[in-house]
Amino acid sequence: MKVGIFTDTYSPQTNGVVTSVKIYAEQLRLLGHEVHIFAPALAGSGPDPERVYRFYGISYFGQPEYKWVLPWAKGGFRQRDIPALGLDIIHIQAPFGLGLMGAHLARKYSIPAVFTYHTFFEPYLHYLPGPRWFYFRLHKNLTRLWSNRFPIVLCPTLPIKDALLRYGITSRIELLPTGIDLHNMKPSGWQARSELGIPEGVPLFATAGRLGREKSFDLLLKAMREARSRVPDAHLVVAGDGPERDSLVQLAADLGLKERVHFTGYLARERVIDLFAASQLFVFASQSETQGMVLLEAMAQGTPAVAVDALGPGELMRGDRGGLLAEPEAQDLADKIARLATDGALRAEKSREALAKAEEYSAERLAKKLVRFYQLAIASSNRA
Repeated sequence: MKVGIFTDTYSPQTNGVVTSVKIYAEQLRLLGHEVHIFAPALAGSGPDPERVYRFYGISYFGQPEYKWVLPWAKGGFRQRDIPALGLDIIHIQAPFGLGLMGAHLARKYSIPAVFTYHTFFEPYLHYLPGPRWFYFRLHKNLTRLWSNRFPIVLCPTLPIKDALLRYGITSRIELLPTGIDLHNMKPSGWQARSELGIPEGVPLFATAGRLGREKSFDLLLKAMREARSRVPDAHLVVAGDGPERDSLVQLAADLGLKERVHFTGYLARERVIDLFAASQLFVFASQSETQGMVLLEAMAQGTPAVAVDALGPGELMRGDRGGLLAEPEAQDLADKIARLATDGALRAEKSREALAKAEEYSAERLAKKLVRFYQLAIASSNRA
């Protein structure tokens, strides 16, 4: 099967969508399928492997690291050459930019297409000027119109499927979380403690993600302050970058955590894995995650998590499996962090659960499931 993946975010960016695209592309290739990736041209992207095509775009309002690729954009591939690729299916990862291009090409050349709903956009509406209720209604209606174009819509967790059903989507909605390749998640040897100046023997907590308001890193910093009386020597490493970095650095200083919180900026994925492996806990306050891939990546290292009980993380860790879930407020989050950090027996139990949970998300098994969805979409298109 020949698959065309259209994504609005790709290397060198690091986020859940990029991870998902890379993992599924690799697994599809291992299963014998041919994968073509259509992505925006980004600063620092460098030379790409074969069958990765870049397109020029303009920066998003309020998010300059992301690029909006217009449907007629030029780049390393001419749209009129799509028929020559002989694509059997187009897989769209976002409802704008290159997603619009992919949908246009699918319709123009009668290529079956599916769409993955990666991002729960409601928490991102604050980036837009004007009343939030207006954008929520607009978002709901546009999501419904867009998703109903496809025979199959894929989403990572049940709470997201429920939200899409509330929006009035009538297309077939299937659950497909992003798997993890455990064979490619071994630590590479980067010594996070020594490079960041964190002494051996003191508790090390890790978190990761795009530093945007919707990720609630401010809540996590406030929880760290509340937990300090019980884990006074703990250090927190924040891997990632984004528009809120400067304000978060200032907040850490204002909370008296300047010497205890380390902002690394974007890290190569191998170093993120090293960081997780070196940490006692992975801590996460985001309430906007459709799945929370970083949680699984940390769990694959046997690192238990403390996360806010919302959307993807709440579903993934239901029943406190692999860690502890907290309410979205600083004191409860701090209580759960301190409890897991200071109870060695509980932490060992949750570490075992974390490893078992990661094993459930085999990338190979989920890629085979994705292929079945592709086949269903192609069969649906043939009947139409």
